[in-house]
Amino acid sequence: MKDGNNQQKVAAICDSCGTVYAAIERTSGSIQPIGNPNGCCDGAGMTILSDTGTVGKPESES
Repeated sequence: MKDGNNQQKVAAICDSCGTVYAAIERTSGSIQPIGNPNGCCDGAGMTILSDTGTVGKPESES
């Protein structure tokens, strides 16, 4: 969902620890967890979760 600043609300996962956040994807392409201005895991990357599938395998299939 885009807001008035052309920022999109997304679900994103921390590339380091796997924590999932509600986040904002900025027009620059950066991703910031909502309510966590410092990001996660000392600035580790974030990956947007797809609405068409899941990331990785469920633990029950590992």
